[in-house]
Amino acid sequence: MIIWINGAFGAGKTSVAKVLVERLPEAMMYDPEIVGDFVKHLVPTMASEVDDLQDLPIWRTMVVATADALIEHHQCDLIVPMTLVVDAYRREILERLDYRHHVREFILEAGTGELDRRIREQVLIPDNTHRDAEVRDWRLAQIDRCVAALSAVDTPDRISTEELTVSAVADEILRLLDKDKPRRW
Repeated sequence: MIIWINGAFGAGKTSVAKVLVERLPEAMMYDPEIVGDFVKHLVPTMASEVDDLQDLPIWRTMVVATADALIEHHQCDLIVPMTLVVDAYRREILERLDYRHHVREFILEAGTGELDRRIREQVLIPDNTHRDAEVRDWRLAQIDRCVAALSAVDTPDRISTEELTVSAVADEILRLLDKDKPRRW
């Protein structure tokens, strides 16, 4: 099974994923951002031509292939914290994965003001303040786009993170998964 945690930047995806990995010892976290770093090194010219690596078909293909390989070689479930807002890309990745593995997507939500506050408080690249500021500015500029796109996704699995702790959000995901027995959740 793949638990895909989607949401705008600052919604709490990675924090929740870390808690879920602690609570589900048969699962491992898979961060497709690492695939993005690889793509930047593999095809730097192509990567420099786009504002978002998700626009590159090679990134989307490698995200799916890496998930497949992790599950095959480690016989585990995956917890994937990754923002996917371009609906065509979201469907491409999740449908390709769901063909071989059961995928359950959860969308974490927070208001734009809360997302702005959280992103401004994050230290993303502690050893490079200039790059940290660039990434922060990019994420801040994506808030409206992410909120609008994700609000259009038709799914019952939405969790507001504004009033909940990270642990409570993980509890809610586990509760929703538990409703879908007989899976091993």
